[in-house]
Amino acid sequence: MSIEQPDIFNNTKERSTEQTRKAAYFNSLAFKYLPEMRLLLKGGKLVRKDENGKVMEQDDRRRWINVSEHCLVVTAEAEALAQAIGLTPEETLSLGKAAAIHDWDKRIHKKPQEFTEDDLIETERLLANTNVDHEVLSGTAHNFVKIFLVDEQPTTLLQRLLYYLDTITEENDIMPFKPRLAEGKKRAPKLGEDMELNNQIADKIGEGKGFWEGAEEISDRVQNEIFNLLKQKGFQLESPDEVPEFIKNQIQKNYK
Repeated sequence: MSIEQPDIFNNTKERSTEQTRKAAYFNSLAFKYLPEMRLLLKGGKLVRKDENGKVMEQDDRRRWINVSEHCLVVTAEAEALAQAIGLTPEETLSLGKAAAIHDWDKRIHKKPQEFTEDDLIETERLLANTNVDHEVLSGTAHNFVKIFLVDEQPTTLLQRLLYYLDTITEENDIMPFKPRLAEGKKRAPKLGEDMELNNQIADKIGEGKGFWEGAEEISDRVQNEIFNLLKQKGFQLESPDEVPEFIKNQIQKNYK
């Protein structure tokens, strides 16, 4: 179910008509969210030369471009779903902004030694320029599982939508949430090693269940919520499991 969106930072290859339309769509989406894209560029250090003028290794640059492309695909999902369920333009923009930058600081957390104090000051300035709603953005925070399931704090629809859209997106590939979370568990097993949190989650959803089962539980609930919203708008889906494919098809309609 890969969207296979164009590399917006190096868009030079010949393409078919559909690929050209796809490239034009994602480039226009990036332009619409230009302040957010600037933050992604800075947060991912997506420049061809480092601060010493040395050309960056292509593999390293490619790795962090993937993060930005992932954010752009989630933004496309946000806009497509927002249109389908009838969010207001203000809600759509708020969700889109949060989707566009939800992983902006991933490199800072993984490789803090690569960032100078001036770099960090500049990223904070760029973050402020996005005017993102931090409450919506918190939908992809690692503690969202605890907030939602354990603390049972009220959450907004936009938070839940962002959580779900990120959960069904593996790089630029839209997939059902269960295999996506299985991949996440392999890549970041430490997220499931907090025994206190696991016990708290088990108290809520069943003995022996922990962080990853909690993430599945939230995803399932939000997917059902989206399914019902789509049904209310007249879309003919037979099962909540069809929601990821529906979102993918809605994105394709935006560039075909």
